[in-house]
Amino acid sequence: FFKLQELDLSSNHIKGTIPTSLVKLSGLEVLILSDNSISGKLPEIRQQSSDDPTLKYLALQKNVITGTIHPSIGELDALIHLDLANNSLMGSIPHQMGSMTNLKYLFLSQNPQFEAGGIPQFLLKLTDLEDLSLMKSNRVGEIPSNVISKLTNLVL
Repeated sequence: FFKLQELDLSSNHIKGTIPTSLVKLSGLEVLILSDNSISGKLPEIRQQSSDDPTLKYLALQKNVITGTIHPSIGELDALIHLDLANNSLMGSIPHQMGSMTNLKYLFLSQNPQFEAGGIPQFLLKLTDLEDLSLMKSNRVGEIPSNVISKLTNLVL
């Protein structure tokens, strides 16, 4: 039986919304839909089961995705790479993202419609974080020194 593990549809001029069924594919480890014309709201993305935490890489940057980041994204505790940059996301950055303790790469830049606020405190929980981009995401304030000391790349 064939099980799709990686799906890269980047730079294909794809239009429309992200089908909910796509983010629910069992066994999918890598989903890359970057640099398209995908619009509509970011679907609720949940881990399919605690026994099968498969999604490790999610790249949706450079689209026209709107709406908020659903708090359930924090359930993706196997996720290592999350790129939601260069979209039109709004609302707050959910504190549940602090549960994504394997996250090494977090890119939320170029989402100027995010609700204005401070540097997310959940960053303190992301002990493996190496690369962080929050440029033009309505963040103000200081990044805790123990977060900065772990980073190899920081874009503000």
